[in-house]
Amino acid sequence: MMMQINTPVCQVRMQAISDTMSILSGKWKFHILGTLIEGSKLGFMDLLREVKGIGTKMLSKELQDLEMNQVGGQVNAFSLCQPSCHSHTLAMRLFCLFFFTQTL
Repeated sequence: MMMQINTPVCQVRMQAISDTMSILSGKWKFHILGTLIEGSKLGFMDLLREVKGIGTKMLSKELQDLEMNQVGGQVNAFSLCQPSCHSHTLAMRLFCLFFFTQTL
């Protein structure tokens, strides 16, 4: 039996996948999220040191993007970066991805 790909449920799921790929696109977002999840609350400069190779402008931009999408990177007045509740839902998926790549 051939699966229908034009159903409303399938369209919603495909849109969700597209939205997720858009939110997490780029070179740095996974690294930043992984670091935030592992380190909980980090100062901006601590995060800058942990994410090797990223500059201050790029880190600031990526944190703003993640915060705007409510995924993570919330920065308070003391420049502490911390994961959002939504980033914790991604943590399990990040770990699955990590283990998957380890088995290749």
